[in-house]
Amino acid sequence: MHDAPFILPAALHFDVTSTYGLVDALGGAAAVASICSTAPTEVERWSITGRIPAGWHLQFFGEALFAGKSVDPRVFGFNTSDRAAQGLSRLMWLAHRATIDGGADAA
Repeated sequence: MHDAPFILPAALHFDVTSTYGLVDALGGAAAVASICSTAPTEVERWSITGRIPAGWHLQFFGEALFAGKSVDPRVFGFNTSDRAAQGLSRLMWLAHRATIDGGADAA
C-alpha cells in the first residue's frame, strides 16, 4: 500500500474534459440514453447543465476506459485534490501507459 499520494504527471492530458465531451465520446446522446434506458433529451440536458447523475459515474467511467478515452475526474464532480479524483486519474494514467507500452494486456 502506498502512503504517499499519487501525483499526476504534469503533462497528463485528458481526452474528455466536459460532460458534453463524455457524451460525445460515448457515441452521442442516443447511445448514452440507450445505456441508461432514458430519453436522449435527458442526456442532452446533462450535457447542457454539465451534471451527470451520480448513479451513472462508474458506468460512464468504465465505458470511457473501454473506448480508450481518459476522463478528467472533474467531469464527475471531483475536486482535483480529492483522493478519489487522484485515484481515478491514476487508473487512467496506468491504462494509458499500458497501451503505450504494448497494449492493454501489458499492464
